[in-house]
Amino acid sequence: MNDQTHNITAIGDKMVTLGILSDSHITKGPAFNEMMLLAGIRTLNRLEVDYCIHAGDLTDKGTLDDYNLALDYMSLLNYHYYVIPGNHDAQNVGYKLFEELIGERSFAIEDGKLLILGLDSSIPDANTGRIGDYTLKRLRKKLEEVDDDIYKVVIFHHQLFPIPYTGRERSTCDDSGDILQVLLDYNVNLVVNGHRHISNIYKVADSDGRLMVVNAGTVSCNKTRYRELQSVVNINIDPDTKKTKVLIIPLAKKLDFQDTTNFKQGECSFDCCPEIKTDDLELFARIINISDTHFGPDFVEKPFMLATDYINSLDKVDLVIHTGDVTTNSFIDEFDSAVEHLKRINNKKLVVPGPRDFFSLGRKIWSNYFPGKNPTFENEAIKVRGINTCLLEDNVGMMGRRKLHKTLDEFSFDNPINSEKFTIATFHHHLIPIPDTKFVAGLQDAGDILFEVTRGHINAVLTGHKHIAFACKVEETVITNTNSVSSIKVNSLKGNSFTVFDIYKLEKGGWACDIKEVSIPHLSKEITSRDISSLGKFQIRYDLEEDKNEI
Repeated sequence: MNDQTHNITAIGDKMVTLGILSDSHITKGPAFNEMMLLAGIRTLNRLEVDYCIHAGDLTDKGTLDDYNLALDYMSLLNYHYYVIPGNHDAQNVGYKLFEELIGERSFAIEDGKLLILGLDSSIPDANTGRIGDYTLKRLRKKLEEVDDDIYKVVIFHHQLFPIPYTGRERSTCDDSGDILQVLLDYNVNLVVNGHRHISNIYKVADSDGRLMVVNAGTVSCNKTRYRELQSVVNINIDPDTKKTKVLIIPLAKKLDFQDTTNFKQGECSFDCCPEIKTDDLELFARIINISDTHFGPDFVEKPFMLATDYINSLDKVDLVIHTGDVTTNSFIDEFDSAVEHLKRINNKKLVVPGPRDFFSLGRKIWSNYFPGKNPTFENEAIKVRGINTCLLEDNVGMMGRRKLHKTLDEFSFDNPINSEKFTIATFHHHLIPIPDTKFVAGLQDAGDILFEVTRGHINAVLTGHKHIAFACKVEETVITNTNSVSSIKVNSLKGNSFTVFDIYKLEKGGWACDIKEVSIPHLSKEITSRDISSLGKFQIRYDLEEDKNEI
């Protein structure tokens, strides 16, 4: 039995190396590639890692034969290893075999300035995952107990963010939004996931710090994706400086460990989120984002009137963006009401459809009320492309390959550092997990969209849909989700709200963004300063070579 509890010798102040393998899918059937697993084990043994961790789907079917075979193979590692269950390990009552043959379904490693927490995200006989309220509560408590200078790692099987080249975005963690909120609130430094059989690296930031999200590919499953074959992951951590270097090492070719040009890699420095002060900067552009008005039976007029009065009182508003679900049911009278009410806003407007606007009738008459389903706007400060992500009578959305590539082409710049315009893509469906919501009914191709927009020249993505305000930065793209401004279906304790997105241009290149949620009081006649709260201040930079992924 590979007991998950283990006495360790404190590493102290030296560099720490993590060896990660995932999704081995060990079985006697054709899903398993023995040659690749042995190559992965030899690679990790050669790297001399401090901690060896398997990020789930150790077995393919969760059967007793699979577990016994897996333990035989894993005994070839030179190290004590840790394992968390994946969805395949929990099949066929395999979670009980995991407990009997391996140990607890979670683990904790505390070693000097390093904390590693392994969590079980599996649900028996389901491909989707969930951490759950109980485990999240324990996670918060544990993270509260550790000092700020501790390097914090959290590992679970299911992906936190949508992953490229994985088709329809399903089988993620239902509570990914709540997980993300905890990780950002407690300044976790590194998250490691598996599950999707393709490797990926994202740097995610809120106003206070950065989180590196690493997805491991499969070490030995024959189900691979696109051109990526089997691999293992090597992560080097300096707990003192919190600098992290990730190498994703392919196993399908002979490796030269002196040459990393064939490796997928990324670096992150966690001391690179200084407080952003915008008081002394001149406002470059201002965007107002409203969403989910739900004109019709779900529409509440009072918050809409308060919101529009406040918007009209603001200076230097370049554009008001409505990110969809303009109507409740796509009826003609609802569109008529929408046009009349939106006339109250004095500024230029850009409106994209949501699924409520895309029932059979709404899809036909949308262009009679608004200038196209994929509207654009450009002035001397900003360039905005609105994108229709709606499918007929479906709450789930999709952008599609052709529309994605067209958007990327429109935002192509030779030199983003010296770009004179701030670029924005806006559509209805949420792109990333949102706290306090179940991570479903988003975009079928969210993985490909997120990957492309964060590696192109799109500075911000604005979405709606979930009636919750949230903002973070993925790579150098700020992503915001806006609450409903006037629907009776309120998901937030703050009530209805909208977002003010202020943009500042930095002298050395890049941008600073100050994003505020403006809550709309239901018991008073005006919006006051106490109704305005920060969603985050973000710096978009292009000049830190050591802080970029090389993927």
